[in-house]
Amino acid sequence: ANTTTIEVIAPTITLQTDEPNLGTVIQSTILEEVPTFIGGGRDRQIDSFLFLAPGVTGNGFSHRINGGIDFQNEVMFNGVVAAQAETQGFQTIYNPPYELVDEPDILTSNFSAKYGFAQGVASYRFKSGTNELHGDLFEINRNSYFDAPGANPPGSGFVNGVFVRGPIPHDVEHNFGFSVGGPVWLPKVYDGRNKTFFYTSWDWYRVNAPATGNLTVPTPAMIAGNFSGLCANNFTGGVCNDRAPGPNAPANQVCPPGAPVSLATCVVQSQIYVPQNFTGAVVPSGCTAPAPGQPWPGDVIPSSCFSPLSASLLPLIPAPAFSTPSENLPPQVKVLPTRQTNIGFAIDQNFGQRQAFHVAWWRNKWNNLGCSVNCVFFNNEFSGAQINPNLGTGFILTYSNTFSSHLVMTAGFSWLGEINNQYNTHTNVSFAGVVNGTTLPFIRFNGNGGQISTPSSWGMQASSGPLYGETFSVNRKLGLGFDNNWLYIHGRHTYNFGLEIRRAYQDDQECQGCGGGFAFNSATTADPFNIKGNTGAAFASYLLGDADSAFRRFVAENRLRNLYFAPYIQDDIKLTPKLTVNVGLRWDIPRPFLENDNNVTFFNATAPNPGAINPATSQPLLGAAGKLGSCTGCAGYRRADIHWKDFSPRIGFAYRLTSKTVVLGGFSVNFLDEGPYEFGNNKLSVDYGSLSAGQIVVNTNGNNIPAYGKWDNNPLGFPSLTPFSPTLFNATGPLFQFSKDPGPNAYIQMWSAGVQRELPGNMLLSVSYIGNRAVHLTSMLNPINQTNPKYLAQFCASGNPTDP
Repeated sequence: ANTTTIEVIAPTITLQTDEPNLGTVIQSTILEEVPTFIGGGRDRQIDSFLFLAPGVTGNGFSHRINGGIDFQNEVMFNGVVAAQAETQGFQTIYNPPYELVDEPDILTSNFSAKYGFAQGVASYRFKSGTNELHGDLFEINRNSYFDAPGANPPGSGFVNGVFVRGPIPHDVEHNFGFSVGGPVWLPKVYDGRNKTFFYTSWDWYRVNAPATGNLTVPTPAMIAGNFSGLCANNFTGGVCNDRAPGPNAPANQVCPPGAPVSLATCVVQSQIYVPQNFTGAVVPSGCTAPAPGQPWPGDVIPSSCFSPLSASLLPLIPAPAFSTPSENLPPQVKVLPTRQTNIGFAIDQNFGQRQAFHVAWWRNKWNNLGCSVNCVFFNNEFSGAQINPNLGTGFILTYSNTFSSHLVMTAGFSWLGEINNQYNTHTNVSFAGVVNGTTLPFIRFNGNGGQISTPSSWGMQASSGPLYGETFSVNRKLGLGFDNNWLYIHGRHTYNFGLEIRRAYQDDQECQGCGGGFAFNSATTADPFNIKGNTGAAFASYLLGDADSAFRRFVAENRLRNLYFAPYIQDDIKLTPKLTVNVGLRWDIPRPFLENDNNVTFFNATAPNPGAINPATSQPLLGAAGKLGSCTGCAGYRRADIHWKDFSPRIGFAYRLTSKTVVLGGFSVNFLDEGPYEFGNNKLSVDYGSLSAGQIVVNTNGNNIPAYGKWDNNPLGFPSLTPFSPTLFNATGPLFQFSKDPGPNAYIQMWSAGVQRELPGNMLLSVSYIGNRAVHLTSMLNPINQTNPKYLAQFCASGNPTDP
């Protein structure tokens, strides 16, 4: 018998002749052979390959495509959209195992109508098993032992005129695991061909980052109330040791350093002074103190004058390890560990030659011990340590059916869960200075610029504000996606039409100020005639219990939900053997978000404001606080209106000039995940869902009289939810407008034109001009409550905004 073998070899270089999409397919050989990306406290990340595509800039959290908008690229797995509640395109928390993914496809401009509500697409496909069992084991070690020292590592400097290089920064990271794939044998249905395949990948990541940087703690003398040593150590230039002109000194008296104390016209400048408010009930029982504004004798505060509340925390302060007045305590923990486990599997099930199912599941578990203010923290309630558990889970189910050589249907469902939490490591702490507190409040010490012995802050601080004592931040997200596409070929036409649905949930309670915070300033115990000088000590103010400012904020849980529909149709028309024209239309229907408890407060431009009366008409002016819902004074609706006219046209062409040259071009409009639909790209819904949360704010007076005052028997209260009123935020600045019709939804226009040329040696040259223009973007920069200058004359006769 004769046997004929036909070998089909795909060309290494393929010109793009059917559509003008600009993008980059990361070949599997690149994934296997390029240097691996580990670092930054994570295992290898598949989205690292985004930055191999021309025009992508930024980082894993916030990146932009072709200079466009961040948090706007779509993410797809096996052709199914991953619906994200906020920060769309930020994949880090839910990235599947690196080796589970095969050939990422990064689309950057003018894509088909089947992609939308984004600028750019990161599309990933999962690997599949083959007829033979295969796998690998891997261990990736990133170790600073192998690093070159560099020209100027941290800690380098001149010592006695000689440049000394600092040590190489410590960095030891491990990423290890395995992958295996192959057929699944089912004897009862086996007919000579394998129909079921699997692929699984597991990896683990370990790093122990060293705790760096020293902490400043009060010396034993300072804890005992003795600040006399600060004159010798605390100020540059010996200012505290200088003599100052006495009350009887003649004009222009000069007192040289070290002048005799007996010199009648020169007196020793003291370090700490009695606070101006240290009188009456503020003075503890049994305390004998000079008059307010006078120096403490010998710069010593008697223990009988200590605040009982302040004294209760003194036993928690560790002794300094060095004799220096600052940076005198090394790290109290050896390492800050990070642990990550990332596992996943994919299963392919074929039913004959026409139908197939694909299932993929993965879980990305990451946990880190970090720090809020100082990466060196106490091993007690003063700790700034925080636990950061992240959990990302994905599930993808796809089905395909080839009805005929002209008609193929694919459908897919995605389930994407994210947990991004943060917890204070020391809870169940009872402290009398805060009502119903569960952690120690954040305590900050503020000294003037020349003071080098100001203690480091105590407690866990959120990055949101200077006195935000954080207890926890809980952020849970769920995204559901559905895609159904029909591919139909008829004559010269290739149609893609279908429907995409997204449903997103987010439960967010970022209690970043619930623990409360206090600030103690050196100005409180400074020379009352020179509070901005180098006298006073923040820790002395603390011992006396005189808090300069305080803050505490209650945050309700925001439970946000939204919904999105998008039918579309795309027609790729082969007009001639050389020319293909692409025409598409997508109908974006984003339903603005709902908050389950209607907590969102906003600026309502059409609501009358009872607190702003027009004197000419005695009628309230328009523009007041609004609140979603139907409560008394509320807006009367739960969400903004749906925009039914957001149509996204797509048009492009590809023309083959010669067998080796193609000209491409196109234009598209894409609506974006912004405004009253999105949950948090600009933290709009989260921030404005918490505006009505109660808060206690005591701002500094900016002088030597503490605004909060004695904290003994004056605990920081527990803020409750503020009752809503249209006048609630008068004179506090602009609020984002979530009115019934907040204006057009944001969109981006994209266009490109280019040439592709096949070159000798399996090379392809692609030259393109790419442009984009974003319109109606959400912005917090515009002062929307600012009066238009042309109306100033109604309130000010001269019309001059500087007229007093």
